[in-house]
Amino acid sequence: MQNQYHIDYLQKLINKNVKIYSVVVFSDRCELKNIRRKSDSKTYLIYRNELRKTINDIQNEMIDNFLTYKQIDEIYNMLYKYSQASELTKQKHIVNVSKQFF
Repeated sequence: MQNQYHIDYLQKLINKNVKIYSVVVFSDRCELKNIRRKSDSKTYLIYRNELRKTINDIQNEMIDNFLTYKQIDEIYNMLYKYSQASELTKQKHIVNVSKQFF
């Protein structure tokens, strides 16, 4: 749920017709219980050993919809400031997002 919140926020922030895929990767030793492995066409809950295949599947699906280098740079520059949060800010965010879902 937290990841979906992040994806939704990214989609609003970018405000482009950019298809965002959510790939959550777990250790191969992890045991997923009661989790739908693929909840929709853009969300993947996978094990580490499935990562290469999943990326290939996504690339094949979007073969004609790649971003240009300029678009990638624009998105990177827009999002960079959000990656510079302090540990305290990150912890507050986790608590706030968790309150929305529980």
